[in-house]
Amino acid sequence: DFDLSNATRYPRMSVGPNDAPTIEFVSDASPRVFLIHNALTAEECDHLRKLAKPMLRDSYVGTAGQGMKPSTDRRTSQSTFLLKGSVFETRQMRSMRKKIANFTGFDLKKFADLQVNRYE
Repeated sequence: DFDLSNATRYPRMSVGPNDAPTIEFVSDASPRVFLIHNALTAEECDHLRKLAKPMLRDSYVGTAGQGMKPSTDRRTSQSTFLLKGSVFETRQMRSMRKKIANFTGFDLKKFADLQVNRYE
């Protein structure tokens, strides 16, 4: 299990589903962690789920020094990547990436492929 002795709690912001995207600071430890509320609309999330659904495969769990193993009873999920420049990079996905780049200030060219996870 993980050592959480150095974990710091952050105050959860009260953000409604129709509010503008809001970035909440979580930790300045390396790497810095932010929680982005309302980054995508419900419709955008639905679009990503539809794209990813036929490609979802059982996830593997990495354990330090023990390699990759299939999901366990404690953690079961399916995952896939929606690759930039592939048939899965739709007009809507390009629009979502631009929107996130605009409100985070991150360079769109440095965005990684989008990983989609489905937890049970």
